[in-house]
Amino acid sequence: MKPALRTSIRGTTLLAVPLIAIALVANAVASPADLRVVVNFFVALILVLSIQSFSGNSGIVSFGHVAFMGVGAYTAALLTIPPVIKHLILPDLPSVIGHAHIGFVPAVLISTVVGALVAAVIGIPLTRMQEGAMAMATIGVLVIFFVVFDNWDAVTRGSTGVFGIPRNTSLLSAVILSLIAIFVCRVFRESNAGLKLRASRADPVAAEALGAHVVRLRYVAWVLSGAIMGMGGAIWAQYNLAFDPKQFFFTQTFNILAMIVVGGLASVSGAVIGAATVTLTTEIMRRVEESAGIPGLTQMAVALLILLILYRRPDGLVGRSEVDDLLGRRFAWLRPARR
Repeated sequence: MKPALRTSIRGTTLLAVPLIAIALVANAVASPADLRVVVNFFVALILVLSIQSFSGNSGIVSFGHVAFMGVGAYTAALLTIPPVIKHLILPDLPSVIGHAHIGFVPAVLISTVVGALVAAVIGIPLTRMQEGAMAMATIGVLVIFFVVFDNWDAVTRGSTGVFGIPRNTSLLSAVILSLIAIFVCRVFRESNAGLKLRASRADPVAAEALGAHVVRLRYVAWVLSGAIMGMGGAIWAQYNLAFDPKQFFFTQTFNILAMIVVGGLASVSGAVIGAATVTLTTEIMRRVEESAGIPGLTQMAVALLILLILYRRPDGLVGRSEVDDLLGRRFAWLRPARR
């Protein structure tokens, strides 16, 4: 077995153990409201991993990935809403889509592919831009897709939103797909392409001189992240049952970026820790906000958490290390074998 694959399996396993434990405990003792929080955590983890797979390896922060979440969500919705409901709320849909009614797994797979294809088209010009220009361009991508979602009444119902989506996402499926996303992100991070792309963060010109085709590597990471985000959008839609375009705009972008900043942009483990930390903080502060009757406490707490992390640990709680790296310093059997 190749060292990169062995490292990816080891790292995924170490993250899987506590995540599966959380799921088992929640399934056994959590109330329906708390179980919903846990499921949404696993869904959010997939969304965070999507941005980490691109931004964590390339060093370019993307503000537009939530657009691919919307693409995945609308794709899954149009494929899973019963035709009777679609004929009522979206009478102008093409007949092929209007009569389509498929299950959870095919809907997720198709949404993943559609997310990757949309990202592939958009990534052709974006990945050729300079780092700062590309980051700003992703904001334009977010705005353009929001306008499309908000005005394409025949397909998205515009600002009214869609409903009638069956709840196909379960705790089990959310856990399985999040673990798959973790493994895929670790494999890419440890691969030659991932290593070269990470090397280009500090000095793209030097990386090019050493044989790394930076534009091509960014493009691969961009398409991969679009696929993961499309998958996340699909399972999000099939758990929340109804949504409108506002849920794929700046608020969702802020929530996902908060998780990646808190945990650490440069590592898969950071995405997991960040998603857990922000989800827990948000849930605690939401209950405090409800009991105190003071609106805005939740957003303020998350913002203060981001400021504190950026001040004390600019690279996030985990930094650039993975959990197996951190544990390997204490336990010899976790250290990668010397080549």
